[in-house]
Amino acid sequence: MADNKEKEKERTSRRAVSGERRAERALREIIDIDNEQRTRITWRSVLGGDMLSGAFFRRYVFFILLVVVLLVVYVSNRYACQQEYLEQTRLLDTLQDRRWQLLTISSEIKEKTRRSFVEENLHDTTLGTSTQPLYQLEVGE
Repeated sequence: MADNKEKEKERTSRRAVSGERRAERALREIIDIDNEQRTRITWRSVLGGDMLSGAFFRRYVFFILLVVVLLVVYVSNRYACQQEYLEQTRLLDTLQDRRWQLLTISSEIKEKTRRSFVEENLHDTTLGTSTQPLYQLEVGE
């Protein structure tokens, strides 16, 4: 009889332990602790989309969408700013080239309108440098 009582005690303790395990599993399901922490993540599960059906993604789907939208806005804004910067740089280079062209043309015009240059190019004309001093004409009223 003592053996039967020990065996009976052992069975009830095993039942209690298995009941505790079932209760623990049920509690984990209730508080949403999935077995995902214990499962291995493989390439097949990632590429197959199994990760997207997990509790983490279900819980934070709107947050993840918000982050994706903000990321797209950030990238597009950076692209637009970079395009404007390149356009501004191109326009500044063009402006600088035009200024140098203007300076070159202005210098050439000054050189060609100088008195000595004009006199050198007037070989066969009667025009020449005046040898008489300048005088003012008096205008009478």
